[in-house]
Order: sequence, then C-alpha cells, then structure tokens
Amino acid sequence: MEFVAKPETRIKMDPAAKFSVIVQKMIQDAGVILRSLPGDIIGFCPPLIITDRELNKMFDIIETTMPAVDSLSMS
Repeated sequence: MEFVAKPETRIKMDPAAKFSVIVQKMIQDAGVILRSLPGDIIGFCPPLIITDRELNKMFDIIETTMPAVDSLSMS
C-alpha cells in the first residue's frame, strides 16, 4: 500500500513525516503484522499457509483502521 499526499496528482508525502511508519504502527496495534518500506509504502507479508478466513480478517482489520489513517492525512 502506497501513501501519497495528493492522490489525484500522486505527489509524495514529506519523507520527514514518516507517515507509513505511523500507519504501520496503527495497523499493527490493531493486530496485523506489516512492514514500513521507503517511499511511504507498507508491505504485507502474510505466511504462505494463511487461510482465506485469516486473509479476510487481515484486510477487515486494515479497512477498519483506514478512517483513522484518513484523519491523520487530513491534518
């Protein structure tokens, strides 16, 4: 997942803000293990043995966390 400051223009976030690190912590605190990558990108690394149910749960948690992420990017 890649974060940009202005989606319509794909203008990048200020690297000093470390936005993906903040979002990664929010999602990880909600129960999903991720990694923050350079360029305000979050990488998903589910195990190869993940079930469909577990995969759906992972994305449900991420989807539930996104409104809080949206409010961060608005400020």
